[in-house]
Amino acid sequence: MSHWKRAFPSKYLQTADLDAGPITATIDRVTMEEISEGEPSKLVVHFRETGVKALVINLTRGEAIAEIAGDEDTDKWVGAVIQLVKGSTRYQGRKVGCITVQAPLDADAVGF
Repeated sequence: MSHWKRAFPSKYLQTADLDAGPITATIDRVTMEEISEGEPSKLVVHFRETGVKALVINLTRGEAIAEIAGDEDTDKWVGAVIQLVKGSTRYQGRKVGCITVQAPLDADAVGF
């Protein structure tokens, strides 16, 4: 049986989308998007690979991508290859799932 969150599809990547393992993908473009109505727009990374959902960027993910891309300018992130890994973190005293961004172990292994 699949993860219960699959019953609530999202156009953005969620931890449940990484149940099959890490995804290695190439950044196609970076945009600002309204994720939740009435909330400030957020940075979103879109990928070249078909079937890989867009990733909402938080501070930790942004810092990781900037380091991998070698530049803090989001326009220069295009073409960078990153690996998306299911991880965990603490939030409000609880352990919760998260998506971690890291440099791929094998830069030639793009895909999922």
